[in-house]
Amino acid sequence: MIRITVCLLLLLFSAGCGTGDLVDHSRDPDMFVAEVKEMVLQCTEDARQSEEPADALWAVVHDLNPDELRHRPTGEHTSIYEQLHSLASEISSECEAVDGRTPDLNQRLDELVALTNQLPGDNVMPESRDID
Repeated sequence: MIRITVCLLLLLFSAGCGTGDLVDHSRDPDMFVAEVKEMVLQCTEDARQSEEPADALWAVVHDLNPDELRHRPTGEHTSIYEQLHSLASEISSECEAVDGRTPDLNQRLDELVALTNQLPGDNVMPESRDID
């Protein structure tokens, strides 16, 4: 009797757990641009506050690498993604060369934010936030 009850409950539960109206956003350029913009702005803010800004920029350098972008829905923003990758890589390399923060780090991060703000969507972070 317990087995029958458990089976009936499982059948009822599984009937209500269909796929429904799930939408696959993994190939949606609009969703991707929003995620990229949020990621870059957050990493930039983290780099401003970090003693190791190169580490804070790692996600931008990695995720916007041209090899990674080939598998992403870049839409019409491919050029900006490539520029963001290049600039983040430069800033990261400069920070690694001095093993920390460079004297012009905030200015360079402002450049990264300004480039990011060319992407559509809300500008979540201000262009300049001097922490020094």
